[in-house]
Amino acid sequence: MFVVGFFGCCGAIKENKCLLGTYFTCLLIIFLAQVGIGIWALVSQSSIETEIKKGLNSTLPLDYSKSDAYANTVVAVQQSFKCCGLVTGCTDWIGGNTTGCSCTPVITNSTVCAVPSSGTCINGDTPGGAIYTSDCYDAIIKFINDNIYLIAGIGLGIGLAEIFGMIFALVMCRSEKSGYETY
Repeated sequence: MFVVGFFGCCGAIKENKCLLGTYFTCLLIIFLAQVGIGIWALVSQSSIETEIKKGLNSTLPLDYSKSDAYANTVVAVQQSFKCCGLVTGCTDWIGGNTTGCSCTPVITNSTVCAVPSSGTCINGDTPGGAIYTSDCYDAIIKFINDNIYLIAGIGLGIGLAEIFGMIFALVMCRSEKSGYETY
């Protein structure tokens, strides 16, 4: 993006048609790629969800005792999306010993946060405490579906900015170069 911006800025300042043409071409390629990816995502939504699940499954089981960057990332995702485990819930963690899943139950919404029953899962942060009940796969898919219009709006805004950039580059390419007059 730095290089594309460089072409646009230098081309506009110097009124260089070659740089402006390169800027236009780069923006056009990026715009067409974004439109293609957007159409593909709309058509292939169910296969995208399947691939997300397959990707999350390939990283199981989770083990926080190694304290690696991946486990820390999973904990951050769990805290952000208020979920526990990637695909099947708290049993994704080795021995059901969850880390980063602890929460404070609210009486009005006990389905989101509850104390694990049956003993299959143990709250690794506060033993005997409550953990999130939904898995992260479902939470991520719900987040995407709940915010699809926002995501589409942001994509549309970026696309419009690219179109305006291409229009301005073409207008500057077609205009006569203003020379500096010397007296």
